[in-house]
Amino acid sequence: MTLPRASGLLADELFLIAHDDVTGKPRLHPRVMGIALAGALLGELVLYGRVDVRQVPELGTDGVILVERLPVGDALVDSVLDQVFSEGRPRTVRAWLAFLWPTATRGVGDRLAASGLLLPARTGLLRREPRWTPADTPTAARPVTRLRILLSKQDPMTVADAVLGGFAVECGLGQQILWQAPPRAREYLDYLLGHLPEGLRILLNQTEQAVGDAVMNRPI
Repeated sequence: MTLPRASGLLADELFLIAHDDVTGKPRLHPRVMGIALAGALLGELVLYGRVDVRQVPELGTDGVILVERLPVGDALVDSVLDQVFSEGRPRTVRAWLAFLWPTATRGVGDRLAASGLLLPARTGLLRREPRWTPADTPTAARPVTRLRILLSKQDPMTVADAVLGGFAVECGLGQQILWQAPPRAREYLDYLLGHLPEGLRILLNQTEQAVGDAVMNRPI
């Protein structure tokens, strides 16, 4: 039996994996964190069937396409959906990542705090990035523990869990989900990622490239 979800939302669980489950200390550079969570928020919209990611002839590359305007009932995701709708035309994945990343970490952190999974942490007056601490360490550790168990045992995984694993690896958190896992665990994840719907594969690939550019201090 595997552990239940700490949250039903992709970006929430990526946030928890990307922070220490005791202290709340981030495991990623702020810009990389923001890009990864921006990608995960777009991923939530894809999983909800509200947007798709595919080749757009007028862009000459992959773009985010509005599929359904109906709100999903989550304020943060619906705000991103509103922005996609308000744009009125397709934009590239990289353009959306560049637009969303500066506020993504705070938005997801606030959402987790509102659900009771995080508590505001005391910070110095000069700290610009917000900080939170887990309200409950076992709950905060569930996403990484669940993925590690599923991948190690090669158990069936939902599309959402496979995408979560993909985001974790591609933003530099592979060691967290694969710690002490057998080599076949990474092979299994690669297999699952290769069989995702095309839109999600494109989104993961574009997010990985944006993270790479951020690490190299290039514009995304």
